[in-house]
Formats: sequence, structure tokens, C-alpha cells
Amino acid sequence: MNPSGVIYQSEDAVLSLDDGKATLYHGGEMYTFACQPYEPMAIICKNDAPVAYIHNAFDVDAECETFMTNPEHLVNTITRRYHNAEHFCRLLTVAIDRGYEWQIDDLEKEMFELVRWENHEVFYKIEDIELGRYGDEPEDEVDPSEWDEEPDTDILEHPEYEILYVIIDGVKYLLRGDWISTLSIKTAGEKGKKAIKARIHQFNGIPEAYPGYWRGGALFSLVGGGIKYNTEIFCQILAYAVRTGKKDYNLREIEKAIGLRGT
Repeated sequence: MNPSGVIYQSEDAVLSLDDGKATLYHGGEMYTFACQPYEPMAIICKNDAPVAYIHNAFDVDAECETFMTNPEHLVNTITRRYHNAEHFCRLLTVAIDRGYEWQIDDLEKEMFELVRWENHEVFYKIEDIELGRYGDEPEDEVDPSEWDEEPDTDILEHPEYEILYVIIDGVKYLLRGDWISTLSIKTAGEKGKKAIKARIHQFNGIPEAYPGYWRGGALFSLVGGGIKYNTEIFCQILAYAVRTGKKDYNLREIEKAIGLRGT
């Protein structure tokens, strides 16, 4: 039981329950909640006027009632994600701060990325380039049935759970490889096609699958028989793609340009 009525409190947010009604104080403002029960859709209100909608989500008042009787409660959404009191509160504050009308999966993705960035790890850093990874996804957000088995090695990891980033000349980009041999460099905070800063084709490997190698800095080949990269060389490739200003590159083109291949 939580007799104080406070569900969760941080430096800039207090989520509480009084007489069955949840209240959120955030950014100097007070918010209350309504619910359209059929989805259900959570409605966040300020001065009785809606300021954000979360579709296919939850009834905030009902979830807070459960937190009052069980502080270890996890809110389970239709995406099979689980949220403790802290991350449930952060879903609400992100919905207020970063948008107006949300689908629950988009809001969860936004919140996960924010939380993971707060715990990011730096692999490599010089004056104008930084490479690293976002922190691990918090365990309370993952359905236990989706947990990975123990990895065979501490080097090869699961790319679907990794977010690699690079900061070049003060701008943060996210890196994403695919099985069609293309590495995309996307501007963080932007969505859709406009987020793509550059694409490197014939990049035969998934960089986010190898955080252990980037962390260690040793030379290795993403594909057997290919040119070996270490973290510094990988960053040179990324920086060339960003700074030269083209949208699409062939990897061999960049390797020649930075002196890894002969003409």
C-alpha cells in the first residue's frame, strides 16, 4: 500500500491519486485524465481541455488505483510491453512534451529512446566525432517471453535491441543496417525520409550487431575477406558520408576516398 497518494515523483513530475482521480504535476502545470473506454484511449487534460491523446492505451485513473495497492505493479499494453511506475509516468510526460495525438507503440518507442539515451555508452570520441550506443532497454518494459537466451559470445549481440549513434560536428545521427547491405545514417529526432542524411550501399554487415568490437577498438571484418575496420576507421567512413553531402554512396567509393583501397 502507498498511503501518501504519490505514485511516482521526480525532479520535474509528480503523479498521484486522490479520491480515485489521478493528477500529474509536470513543468509547472497540473494535468488530469479522462478515458474513452472502447480502445481504451487515455486523454490528458489541462484546465479540463485535452492536450494529448494516447490511442489503444490505458485508463490512467484505473492504473494509478492499482499502483496504490501494489507499488510493484507493471502496466501491460497491447504491444506486450510492461511499465513500472517511473516509466508509466514518463509515458505521460513524453506525450505532453513531444506531441499531441499518439498511438501507444509510437509513444513507447519515443519514451524508450529517451530513457536509453540517458544511459548511453561512448565507444570512441575525438574533438568532432563521437560513436557509441544507447543504453539497454529497461527490463520492466520487455515481456519476459521476449528475453534473449544467454548469448554465445560477449562480442556478437542482437541488433534489434541496439541503437548505435554517431555525433559528427555537433549533430547526432542514428545508424541502422539492413540485410540488403545498406547502412543508413539518420538525423536523430527526425522521422521518415527527411531523416536520412546518407546511405552507404554494399555495406556487408550490420554494425549494431557488433557493439563489443566497436567498444574494444580492434581491427575486424564485418564480412569474411573484407577490409578490416576498427572503431576509428568506421568513424572516418561515417564522417566522410555526412560531410561530403551526397545522399547515396557505394562503400568502395568511400574506402578509396579515405585511403583504404587503391585507385
